[in-house]
Amino acid sequence: MPALTDFDVASLGNELARAGCTASHAGKLLRNFYDNHGGLDFTQLQVGKRAEALFPAILQERQSSIVSRHISADGTTRFLIGFSGGGAVESVLMPGYRADRAAACVSSQIGCAMGCDFCARTRRGLERSLSAGEIVEQFLHLRAAAATAGRRLTSLVFMGMGEP
Repeated sequence: MPALTDFDVASLGNELARAGCTASHAGKLLRNFYDNHGGLDFTQLQVGKRAEALFPAILQERQSSIVSRHISADGTTRFLIGFSGGGAVESVLMPGYRADRAAACVSSQIGCAMGCDFCARTRRGLERSLSAGEIVEQFLHLRAAAATAGRRLTSLVFMGMGEP
């Protein structure tokens, strides 16, 4: 089942229309989802009872979950994020240069084909590239964690493309 992060407004509108819902709700749904750190709040949506009831049957909100979290002494937090499509990646939230800011690193693939001796990512080789929706979900997890800590994400770095 696809997740909201797999859609833009037009493709979500098409999916809603196929399911018998009003396609014009797509923008409202996505805006609500992203404004609420990757969760829907139907009390704010006003899309009608039919759409509310039908939505979970045609789409899932997320295709990922935080499997584990490790906080270092300097405040850096490493997340292991697992995907319903298989595999897991590391995403990192780092304190920023100001107390109200943070930086984040997201992965673009599971594993790596580079084969560098110093890196644990390469042990199993490149398993697969992540979908755009899976990359966006890492960002949503990190943004929510930053907000919980009273920080705002101001920098984003992509990992997993053979950086060396």
